[in-house]
Amino acid sequence: MQAVWLYAQIVRWGQAPLSEELRATAQAVFRPDLYDAATGGVHSPDGGEPGDGIGGFIGPPFNPADIAGHLAAWRIKRPVRPRLSLVR
Repeated sequence: MQAVWLYAQIVRWGQAPLSEELRATAQAVFRPDLYDAATGGVHSPDGGEPGDGIGGFIGPPFNPADIAGHLAAWRIKRPVRPRLSLVR
């Protein structure tokens, strides 16, 4: 879920388009199983995952299956990708 949340923020700030293909790519590259193997499967002392699956973030609830709904709930966003130009 963390990778999809990060992807949603990239979309929110206009750095990438919203697409199912990019969401799936973000989800595929995040490997919590490797993290668990490296840390010996040590988890937080409260014994559970936060309600939003991420924790530590403020803002509207996040559902990885509804990125568009999550983005629509934010007041601060960049609607289009900024154009970069070279200054000479």
